[in-house]
Amino acid sequence: MTTAVTTPRPAAEREPGTLAVCLAGNPNVGKSSLFNCLTGAACDTAHCAGVTTTASSVCMRWRRHAVEVI
Repeated sequence: MTTAVTTPRPAAEREPGTLAVCLAGNPNVGKSSLFNCLTGAACDTAHCAGVTTTASSVCMRWRRHAVEVI
């Protein structure tokens, strides 16, 4: 199950037992590239900071667990 949404859902809207993983860090360190690799999404990336300015979220299954990557 992989469903891309543009904004993360509040915890109250997630299925019970869903793990939430948030990628956070300094600008231009590869957060969007890691997000794309883990989820198969296609968030914009570039060699300069400031390209990804909106939060994205993907719900997926990993080893029988529901996971939301934010």
